[in-house]
Amino acid sequence: MSQLDSKMNEITGIISKSDRKFPENENQLDHLCQINARDIAASRKYMKRCTTGTAKTIISVSIHSVEKMNIKTMCKIANERRRVIQNSKCYNRGKKELTKCWTNNNAMLMAINNVTDAQLKIPLLCW
Repeated sequence: MSQLDSKMNEITGIISKSDRKFPENENQLDHLCQINARDIAASRKYMKRCTTGTAKTIISVSIHSVEKMNIKTMCKIANERRRVIQNSKCYNRGKKELTKCWTNNNAMLMAINNVTDAQLKIPLLCW
């Protein structure tokens, strides 16, 4: 899964990586949109080729969610593009806390994966 992990990490990097910033102008946003479109396509291709069952479903939902937020909304809707650029400086000021929250959330999701009692997984996920 390292290839998929790598692509998904790039797609979510604007949130998950403390050194990545939200785009503050049109050129930066265009560049981010191009990279995200490429990585989403590669992730989808890898998912179709290399996953099955529940893993495929979870990855598919994740890819769809990121694609809807990043490509179909932030990259294509003019009002959303303006909103992202207008708010990016504020987002970037809170980046450290956002990255910490993202990291904690991912750690919780990974911990849930190790829970053997299936009835506890959903309550833990929603906690």
